[in-house]
Amino acid sequence: MNKFIKRSKQTQEDFEKERDDIIWMMARFPFPKDIFLLNKHRILPGDGDVKSAMSKEDLTIFNLKELGVLSDVLYSSEPCLEIGCGMGVALEYLANNGNGTYYSLEPEEEAFDFVKKRLDKNKNIIILKEKIEEKKFESGFFDFIYSHHVIEHIENPMIMLEKSREWLKKGGKLIISSPNAEAFHPKFLGIDKWRMRFPTHIWLPGKSNLFRILEANGFKILKYITYGGFVAPRNIFKNIGNWLLKKWNLGDNIVILAEKI
Repeated sequence: MNKFIKRSKQTQEDFEKERDDIIWMMARFPFPKDIFLLNKHRILPGDGDVKSAMSKEDLTIFNLKELGVLSDVLYSSEPCLEIGCGMGVALEYLANNGNGTYYSLEPEEEAFDFVKKRLDKNKNIIILKEKIEEKKFESGFFDFIYSHHVIEHIENPMIMLEKSREWLKKGGKLIISSPNAEAFHPKFLGIDKWRMRFPTHIWLPGKSNLFRILEANGFKILKYITYGGFVAPRNIFKNIGNWLLKKWNLGDNIVILAEKI
């Protein structure tokens, strides 16, 4: 089980000030910072269990299938990048079934060591223990860049999008998944008890603000889906509820396919 360390009052105040100081492009784009829903009750994660913290990553392949791009990713012989590899499930699947070289940026030491040890012998995988803010690749190096529930953990999501645009070739695809703060639960039942309000989420993305920051960074939205989040025990009613939320684009998770223009 993950352990969490509460911030001191002073540290929390410093953190809020620092976050306000970099409130993501306020001087650059003509929309107010309140389009970003900040998670005011965030606390810092301590050392945790990688398998517990990263088990969600097997959804990456599901997301690629749902968007209809998995075959394109596998067919491409160009390098692809995963931002945050978790347990490396997606990396392993793509490397074993695809034609390209699959890179990953994983700055968390525990996750990096776990995946590096497990997948080090796979010559089609390159795992780098670096933060996206500090890494440099050649412009137009990647065909596809994808991330699963990473952007909500980043202090400055604009850097992630700016770097992704720089590293993608023209017409390259970016696939991002995250919580959807415009889902049924937070929208109609209240965000305070929303299951996606994890303490490690710095901000809570939604369809509208994700679309706007993607378009502001030179991306065209091609497709998006949402899924999950119907509040009920696991039974036929939950299955029907989740089907309806997906149909109405009110699911807790949002996955966006965007193209560099």
